[in-house]
Amino acid sequence: MNKILKQFAIGMLAVAFIAVAAGAGFAQDACDDYDGQAALYEKFNTAYSSKDLQVKKTSIDLGKQFLEKYGTCSSAEETANWLKTNLPAIEKSVNTAIDQEWLKSRFARFDASIKSQKYADAYAAGAEILTKQPDNLGIIVPHGAIGIYSSRNNNDVFNADTLKYARIAIDKMNAGVTSPKYGVFQFQYDTKENALSEMNYAIAFLTAKTDKKAGVEGLYKVSQMPGKNKTNPLVFEQIGDYYFDEVAKLADQVKALIKEQQALTVEEEKVAKDKEIKSTIGLLNANAERSMDAYGRARALVKADAESQKYKDALTAKIKTLYTVRFEKEDGIDSYIASSIKKPMPDPSQPVEPITEAEKPADATGSAAASDDTTKQKPAPAAKAKTAASETAKAANAAATDSKTAKKPKKR
Repeated sequence: MNKILKQFAIGMLAVAFIAVAAGAGFAQDACDDYDGQAALYEKFNTAYSSKDLQVKKTSIDLGKQFLEKYGTCSSAEETANWLKTNLPAIEKSVNTAIDQEWLKSRFARFDASIKSQKYADAYAAGAEILTKQPDNLGIIVPHGAIGIYSSRNNNDVFNADTLKYARIAIDKMNAGVTSPKYGVFQFQYDTKENALSEMNYAIAFLTAKTDKKAGVEGLYKVSQMPGKNKTNPLVFEQIGDYYFDEVAKLADQVKALIKEQQALTVEEEKVAKDKEIKSTIGLLNANAERSMDAYGRARALVKADAESQKYKDALTAKIKTLYTVRFEKEDGIDSYIASSIKKPMPDPSQPVEPITEAEKPADATGSAAASDDTTKQKPAPAAKAKTAASETAKAANAAATDSKTAKKPKKR
């Protein structure tokens, strides 16, 4: 009995081995799986024929599956060879089409945002585009200019982004990156020189909001470089405004010094204070001349049309005020300005040297003036200094009001 059971067990084991071997042979015979080949290729073909790019993209993985499973089969040789030849190009084409569709939607959003002046959306869409096209100056340059115009409308939210992108644009252009139009719509500059001019202007204009001296030095740089802002009156007006503000500050200082001098009782102290007053008036004179020079250049660049006349008149009023304070007369303004703007413009990075008036010679009876004893010199007439300070302070306030109400020339 035991012998029979043993023989039966051996027989069953042999059957099991045969079954496993048969199963293994069947699993390895994928080349005979004609239905599987046809079904997988049909899935590939359907996906590849789709107009939906995301569906079309799945055909790439299906084609790779076919090659992995049936690529060596003689029964699938024709299909496999076609896939080996064409699948790399298909993959590249589909991925390119997907990228183009992605970019198209971002460009549409960017363009619409720029035209409608929804600049937050423009920055968002543009930033996405730049992840794919980091050298696209058609995006970078507008990003580097937006803050100029939004800031003029009392919106400084884009200042930091504008400064960042303006510097990026300058670096890329200086490194040789070019563009067909250097921007889009209202932020299109057409040439490298114009784009560089605008990017440097943006940096100077916005820098002046927190550091007026550095900003004015940047504006001077813009006035000396080629491009659209070399003849932009707003550049020169802002430089003039900087010096005008300095004149107003110095006028206040003169008033304070005169008040201090009037309280003194010791003659030597009065004389020392007189020298300080004269030195401060000298700086006031020099700043007034620089301001007139800049305003004169701005006025010369304003268009001769009715629309610009009020702006031109405001500049003229500033010049007249400064000229009257500086020279204590009104005649000769035009010839003075004409002569001034023919000379090289003063560089704001260079120190302002005081312009002090020479002492008038004493008359025949002025024996005190002829004395070598400097302790007996009389102070400069306080009335004259006080008048200059008062007129300049009033002029500063009036000019500030005129500048705000006068219509600025169109930037573009």
